[in-house]
Amino acid sequence: MELTASFEALADSEMWTEAAAVGAGLAAPSVVESGIERIDMVPNLPAEGYGAVAIVLLQMFDVPYASQMQAGAGANVVINGAKRFTAGTAADQYLPEA
Repeated sequence: MELTASFEALADSEMWTEAAAVGAGLAAPSVVESGIERIDMVPNLPAEGYGAVAIVLLQMFDVPYASQMQAGAGANVVINGAKRFTAGTAADQYLPEA
C-alpha cells in the first residue's frame, strides 16, 4: 500500500466515527455504574460486571454503532478483569485506568 493511501485512512470520517464509538463503549460501563448505584439496584457489582451490563444494554436497544461500542465495553471488562487477577504485579504499571 502506498504511503499516500495509508494517510488517506486518517481523513476517513467513518473511521474516526467508529473509533469514537469504541471510546464511548470503553466509557459506557462508568455510566452504567453511576446509574445502577444511584438507584441501588445491584450493590457491590464488580467493575467487570458493569462492562457486561453495558454490552447487554447495547444489544437490547437499537443503538447506532452498537458493535463498536460493545467492543469498547468488552475492552473495559478485559482491563478490569486483568487488574483483578494480576493485582500487585508488574501489570499494574502497564494496564490503563478504565
